[in-house]
Amino acid sequence: MITTGEQPLSRVLQTAKAVMPFITCLHIREKSRSEQELAVWLKTLIQAGIPREKLVLNGHPNLAARFRLGGVHLPEAEERVSQIRARYPHLKIGASVHSFHTAIDRAEQGVDYVMYGNVYETSCKPGLSGRGLDALGKIVRRAGCPVIAVGGITTNRTPAVIRSGASGVGVRSGIMLAPVPSKAAKEYVMCLKKNGETMFLEPDES
Repeated sequence: MITTGEQPLSRVLQTAKAVMPFITCLHIREKSRSEQELAVWLKTLIQAGIPREKLVLNGHPNLAARFRLGGVHLPEAEERVSQIRARYPHLKIGASVHSFHTAIDRAEQGVDYVMYGNVYETSCKPGLSGRGLDALGKIVRRAGCPVIAVGGITTNRTPAVIRSGASGVGVRSGIMLAPVPSKAAKEYVMCLKKNGETMFLEPDES
């Protein structure tokens, strides 16, 4: 599950507690917050019982290492994968990608997964057409690492995404803004299990 960047910590914590049994990780994507604020978020979440191994931080590999998180997720503009891997060898590293070329480059640099999108049109990228399932499938066939699909991923669209070869889906508003987040999370997990996958992530694109 990916945070929206617009909700207060109290709301994120409430949702995280409700959905934690059903998701693979909580992707903290709060681009407008300072490193100091993010440290407060991480400390609060961990002290409240959110497993640190289920937390993935967008950017800031130093913070991810300091709090011994499950991983760090790099924005597409961050090209120093090899250097980050060398400095923080224990961290799981993911990367946002929006093109075939970038996906292959990050895979060759040794990321643990790439997150590709936006697959469908999405409210967080207004006016930007979805890149489609064919583009997703092409990356899956060549990347050599798990590919997580993001962008407009609804429960109805999840089966087609998995059939295209994605290892999982990234969901933001579909859970974080749902009337009952735990119910929404369960529905996504059911879709994934029915289609042979159990990996479930959520940042939206970086």
